[in-house]
Amino acid sequence: MSRQTVHIPENFILGAAASAWQTEGWSGKKAGQDSWPDAWYQQDRHVWHNGYGPAVATDFINRFSEDVALMKASGLTHYRTSINWSRFLIDYETATVDEEYAAYYDRLIDEMQRQGIELMLCLEHYELPATLLEQYGGWQSKACR
Repeated sequence: MSRQTVHIPENFILGAAASAWQTEGWSGKKAGQDSWPDAWYQQDRHVWHNGYGPAVATDFINRFSEDVALMKASGLTHYRTSINWSRFLIDYETATVDEEYAAYYDRLIDEMQRQGIELMLCLEHYELPATLLEQYGGWQSKACR
């Protein structure tokens, strides 16, 4: 079998995507920072494939430097992930930020820039804070608009 070389155009975006709840796990998560997938997992762990779910995920939050290096080695130019609002905000009424979690994003953004990979942030990928779902009924609530 002969080998064929594939040439990717210079302006072609080659990326990967995941969401925060799929990759971060619960490492460093504080009480009251559950998203609705976290709450679902806690209540119905049996519906998740082999019981795996957001508790451990891929542990990207602790391994992002290694994973970003693998992205670069793979030729990726872009990475899309989301912000887990249940971890980012401590108080939803005052929009108080969890500084530890924000610092993680600072380090992630710095590493992505250092490796030459453009980070694309999705503002919502099913990370509705469980508290907002329980208190207000989710995004359909007029209080959440």
